[in-house]
Amino acid sequence: MAIIEIPVRSDIPAYSFQITLEGTVFTLRFRFNTRLDRWVMDVNDVDDLPIITGVPLLYGLPLLDRYKLSNLPLGQFVIIDETGEERNPPRDSFGEDFKLLYKESTT
Repeated sequence: MAIIEIPVRSDIPAYSFQITLEGTVFTLRFRFNTRLDRWVMDVNDVDDLPIITGVPLLYGLPLLDRYKLSNLPLGQFVIIDETGEERNPPRDSFGEDFKLLYKESTT
């Protein structure tokens, strides 16, 4: 099982990119929601059609475990807080002190 660091950033409040996870291409969209004061993620298919939108990027939780959609990535997305404070990624240090990892599935 491989662990992939997803290349996130905090210098702009919204962006997207394509990434291959376990042989399938996905478009990941990230935006900082000022009302919620947190980053959220959308997972789209290769044609940029939404699979799931507005997933809050919360520390300590497998981010997609509660969603049972067959076209989602098979592994788990998790937030790592390298400050040791166990908090959600703030607006200005996502990708620096706070990482988004993808753990490939074991099946």
